[in-house]
Amino acid sequence: MQTLKKYTKEAFMAITSLGTVFFYTIIFLFLFFIKEFTIAKHIAIGLILCYLFVFVLRIFYFKERPEKEEYYNLFTRINASSFPSLHAMSSIYVAIVLANHIKKSIISIFLVSISLLIAYSRIYLKKHYFVDIMLGLILGIIASIIYLLIINFS
Repeated sequence: MQTLKKYTKEAFMAITSLGTVFFYTIIFLFLFFIKEFTIAKHIAIGLILCYLFVFVLRIFYFKERPEKEEYYNLFTRINASSFPSLHAMSSIYVAIVLANHIKKSIISIFLVSISLLIAYSRIYLKKHYFVDIMLGLILGIIASIIYLLIINFS
C-alpha cells in the first residue's frame, strides 16, 4: 500500500509539472519551431498576464497553503500563498487557447482533461484548497474568453 501511495504521489508531481513555466516554455518553443508564431505569442502574452494578475493579488491577499510554507521575503511570500491557484489558471488558459486554435474535439477534451488533472494534482499534493483551484479555473476561463473575444474582433 505504501508503494502505491509513493507512485501516486510521484505521478501527481509529474502531472503538476505540466503547469509550470518550464513546460509552457517548451510549448512556446515548439510552436515557434513549427512557425505558429501567432498562437505562440498569444499563449506567451496570456501567461504573462495570468502570472502578473496572480502575483499582484497575492501581494495584497495572503492565504496559507494546506501544508504551510515558510517565507523570507516578498517573492517567497507570494510563492507561499495559495490563493488563487496559478497552476489551475494558467493550465486552463493554455488548454482553451490551444483547443480553439486546433479545433478538434478529441484534442480539446484531452487538453481540458490534462488541465483539470493539473488542478487536481495541486489539491492532492496539498498545495491548494478546493476554493483556490476553483477561482484559478474561473480566472483562467475568463482570461481565455477575453483572449477569444480580442482575436475574434481584431
